[in-house]
Amino acid sequence: MKKLIAIGACFLIAIAGCTSPFVYNRLDTLVAWYLEGLVTLNKTQRRDLRAWLGETLDWHRDTELTRYAQFVRTLSQDAAAKVQPATFERAERQFQSFTSELAARSAPEAARLLLDLSDSQVEELIGSLEEKAEERLEEEQKLIEKGRWHERRAKQITKQFRRWVGRATSQQQQLIQNTAEKLQPSYPEWLESQRAWRTALLKALEKRREDADKAAAEAVALLTDPDRYWTSAYRSKQQSNRAHTMDLLIALDATLTEEQRAELQQRLLKFAEQLESLARGQESPS
Repeated sequence: MKKLIAIGACFLIAIAGCTSPFVYNRLDTLVAWYLEGLVTLNKTQRRDLRAWLGETLDWHRDTELTRYAQFVRTLSQDAAAKVQPATFERAERQFQSFTSELAARSAPEAARLLLDLSDSQVEELIGSLEEKAEERLEEEQKLIEKGRWHERRAKQITKQFRRWVGRATSQQQQLIQNTAEKLQPSYPEWLESQRAWRTALLKALEKRREDADKAAAEAVALLTDPDRYWTSAYRSKQQSNRAHTMDLLIALDATLTEEQRAELQQRLLKFAEQLESLARGQESPS
């Protein structure tokens, strides 16, 4: 439930998934299309939204991509030998700091745009978020009912492993399978947490007529720190799944062959070069 209109997750997911200049340089348009699908905006609101997204993308390219590249280069250096648990935890904290900084940058203007919505637009937005969350829950429930949820998780983890390291050995495949079986579906708890967050957002926006400054402050807090609305059940499952995932990373790293470790280093370096090319506004190296 990260950052409604604060587009940190959108940017980072796109960067992690694809460093194509064509995609990255149009992220502001792609995110605008998505947000405009959640709520019907008037001409002025659309113009303000797209201007803000464009400015945010320019800032992100000018100041953040080089930092990400350096982070990835450090990961490549760390991958030269067996990685210590503390290194994984440090990398996780760094990635979280990137998302937090991006949210902090985005949240004030996002809050301003939210406060500019009419009552009917706020109702439409909240309803659209609920509808999309319900759709995702239905997908998860179907997988659980068919007994395929853990299988899907194993395939997703294997896909990521293959992307960065190459083909998994039989031992590594077994490690992934064993971990996937330990992971807990948490979507119902996530949905409950989202509802609590949306309720708080609705209450904050309802104050915008009487006290705009207070409403804006509450909206910013909601956008930058949504985790405080996690239910205890969701938090518990998240912590459990995180621990199992961290154990898997450590176990997989210990089983890497020399060829796999070299491949991981090279792919990380290539990723860093792609980020640096994007920061310069150039085509990514092939």
